[in-house]
Amino acid sequence: MGVVTTLAGTVSAGNGNGIGNAASFNLPRGVAVDANSNVYVADNYNHSIRKVTPLGNTTTLAGGSSSGNTDGIGSSASFSFPNGLAVDAAGYVYVADRTNNEIRKVSSTGVVTTLAGNGQSGNTDGAGSKARFNGPLGVAVDATRNVYVADAYNNKIRKVSPTGVVTTLAGNGNVGNSNGIGSNASFNSPTGVAVDSSGNIYVADNGNNIIRKISLGFNISPTLPTGLIFEASTGIISGTPTIAIPTTTYTVTAINDSGIGSWPLQIAATLPLPLPITLTTFTARPTETNQIKTEWQTATEVNSSHFIVEQSSDGKTF
Repeated sequence: MGVVTTLAGTVSAGNGNGIGNAASFNLPRGVAVDANSNVYVADNYNHSIRKVTPLGNTTTLAGGSSSGNTDGIGSSASFSFPNGLAVDAAGYVYVADRTNNEIRKVSSTGVVTTLAGNGQSGNTDGAGSKARFNGPLGVAVDATRNVYVADAYNNKIRKVSPTGVVTTLAGNGNVGNSNGIGSNASFNSPTGVAVDSSGNIYVADNGNNIIRKISLGFNISPTLPTGLIFEASTGIISGTPTIAIPTTTYTVTAINDSGIGSWPLQIAATLPLPLPITLTTFTARPTETNQIKTEWQTATEVNSSHFIVEQSSDGKTF
C-alpha cells in the first residue's frame, strides 16, 4: 500500500520558494527525478522550472513568473507554459516548452538553451531552429541523450538527437490509431512518453485512450511460414520450414536511432520428397548365363511409369 506525503507546496497557488509547505506552485504539470533524488518540476503557470531536494527544499532553477522565450541563466531565462520534463544521467533537464513549441535544455546550474525549435508551430524535421513542433507535451531521454517528444498537435512522436537534429520516429500527422512502422502508424494527441533501458518507447496516446509501444529493432512482412523464426532484436532468421515455400519476397525493416530502412529478401524452400513407391522385397541373383536376375515387390506405387536398374563393379561407378 502506498503511503502518500506532501514533499513541497500547499493547496494554494503561488510562486514561493522554501521548505515543505512554505513553497508554492501554480498548476505543476511535469516532474522528473535525478540520480540524487532531486525532483524537477515544470511549474506550468509560473513559467519556470523548479527544483525540490529530497528534504523538500524548493528553489527556482530557471525561468521567472512571466511567459517568454529567452535563453539564459536562472531567472534571466524564460519559458511559456512548460509541460513535460526528463532528466539525463549527467543532470541535464529537458523541457517540453509547450506554447513556445520548443525543446529546451537546462543544466544543473540553471543555464537554459534551446535544443530544437524556434518558437513557431509547424511540422518540420531538421536541425536546431529549423525544426518545428506543435504543442509538445511530453519528453523522455535515453541513455545516449536522445530525446523523444510527444508532439501532441502533430499527432507524432519525434526524436531529437544530442546535437538537436529532429526526425519523426512514428506517426503520419493524421488523427488515428493504426499500428505500423514509422509513418504507417497514427496517434491522437499523444501527451506522455517514456523510454526503457532497451530503447523501447511507450506513449500515452491521450485521444485514443490507449498505451502504445514503439519498438526499435527489426520487423518482417509478411509473416514467415511455420518452422522459421524471426528474431526481432537481431533480424536473424533461423529454424527449419515444415512446408514447402515457393519463392516469396519478404520486406525486412530496421528501426534504430539513425532512422528507418527497409530491404527485400527472397526465401524459397523445398522439402525432401518421399519415394514414389513402397518397396517390400528386392533380390538379385546370378544366372547360368552370367547375368543378374532381379526381382522386387512393391506395396504402393505413385506416379511411376518404369524402373531403371544400374549395376556397378566397385560401388562407385554405375
